[in-house]
Order: sequence, then C-alpha cells, then structure tokens
Amino acid sequence: MQLSIILRKHSTIASVLFLLVLLVGLRFINEGLFHYDSVNLAQTLEHNAQSGEFRGISAGGRYGMVLVATIVYYPFFLMGQNADFAVRFTGILMLACSAVAIYFLTFELSRSRLAGITAALLMSVMPLFIIPSTYGNEHSTAMFFFVLACY
Repeated sequence: MQLSIILRKHSTIASVLFLLVLLVGLRFINEGLFHYDSVNLAQTLEHNAQSGEFRGISAGGRYGMVLVATIVYYPFFLMGQNADFAVRFTGILMLACSAVAIYFLTFELSRSRLAGITAALLMSVMPLFIIPSTYGNEHSTAMFFFVLACY
C-alpha cells in the first residue's frame, strides 16, 4: 500500500500519534509521585477502591479527575498493586489522547493533515504537558477534555 494512501486515513494517523506520544511518555515516566496533588490522588484512589465509596480529592473536589484515574487504576487494584503507577500512567495516557484530539481539532479548522500532525506533536512535547504528565499531575487530563469540548 502506498504511503500517501495510508496517511490519508485519519484512523492511521490518530493511532500512530497516540502510540508515539504514549511510548515517549512511558520512556520519560518518573520513578514516583513527587507532587502533593498526585500523592493525594493516589491515596484517594486507594481509599475509594478499598472502601467501595467514591470521594473526591481535597475537601470533596475534582471528581472528574478521580473518575478518570479510577478507570485506569481499577485493573491495577485487581492485581493487588498500589495507585502510584496508575496515577502516573493516567497522565501519560491522557496526554496521548490529547494529542489525538488536537490533531482532529486542528484538522477541522485547517483541513490540513500536516497542520494537525504538527500541532499534535508540538503540543505533546511542550514542557507544560510532558513534564507534569510523567509524574502524574492532571494537566493532560484537563487539556484532553478542554480540546474535546472545543472540537
């Protein structure tokens, strides 16, 4: 199959972008949780899984982030692991989803696949998103839902 035909398919571009950003994020993932909010999120996830109740972070807030991280954490909980890696992985997973959402948004605005790919790659390597994502902060989750709302 010709390369130009492959690159014309949005699903192929989206899959390659997702995998590329996910693999780069996993390559630079930190060894542990270093931010207070990330540690608090991990503790909340573990408490929610053990007690069977659903509570937010810090005085009952940020339920959306807890919900997204719970979905990612649940398989780890079933395997008997703590929420440390799941919180860091959630940030990287959402960064990869954000890159795909940026691609689709930029494509809709410009009708250029190259512009969409470039915007997605530039967004995914910006220190504002790649660094917090590798230690489990919620910037990439917020970015994903913001871009999805704009789309």
